[in-house]
Amino acid sequence: MDEMEEWDDNTIKYFESIWAHEAIQTVWRRNRRGSNMLWCTDYLFDNCRRIAGKDYEATRDDILRARIKTTGVKQTRIQRKDTIVDFVDVGGQRSERRKWLHCFDGVHAIIFLAALDDFLVPESTGARAKEILDLFQEVTGNKALTDTETIFILYLNKVDLFKEKFEPSKLQACLPNATNVETWQEGVKYIAHRFHRRFSGYNLWCTHVGCALYETNCKRIFHSMAEAVLEENMRKSGMELSTAKKKNRCCDEVYF
Repeated sequence: MDEMEEWDDNTIKYFESIWAHEAIQTVWRRNRRGSNMLWCTDYLFDNCRRIAGKDYEATRDDILRARIKTTGVKQTRIQRKDTIVDFVDVGGQRSERRKWLHCFDGVHAIIFLAALDDFLVPESTGARAKEILDLFQEVTGNKALTDTETIFILYLNKVDLFKEKFEPSKLQACLPNATNVETWQEGVKYIAHRFHRRFSGYNLWCTHVGCALYETNCKRIFHSMAEAVLEENMRKSGMELSTAKKKNRCCDEVYF
């Protein structure tokens, strides 16, 4: 269907009836738990009548669920009160990683984003999980970042999908040593521990667990980043905040 074509009421009813069918719902529930189907499929179908409307205007939730593949390097400037922060977004696909190196110059902090539900998909006996952990070790140990004492914040994303899909056997298929993990909370902490063990950089400021769809999570990440950069800059200049937290090279705290 042409993306510019308007949907009439019959077309909308057709899609609504398909989505409401018991067989479709059964297939969706089964595959959502075990595959990489588009995670917001249910949201799109549940809201198809509103989205297809002639007077449709995207809501905040619609925008948060929109996905545009990152290719190359995208830079966004955000001002919060008197603080200006430049965010540089780099594509995570294998073909995009060679473009990262020239982005490391002059960086104060890096947010490493990892999807928790990737640790429940045992592709080739956990190859995906191993790739993520290997990449984390490689990036945090990059000489350009260790020489400049760059701060890292680890953000374990999609905790909502991880909670929904979690089964101890799935996690063990990806991470065989996770033998004593029984709950999704224990699973998150175990995954965070595996990241902490692989950290090879200067300072892992903190580890956050959440969902990027939630505004409060994004605000919390921004606050952590601003706090980390401020305190590190003060330390380098010989100053220290009286309330400054003492951070280890790798902070083991996990914030849900």
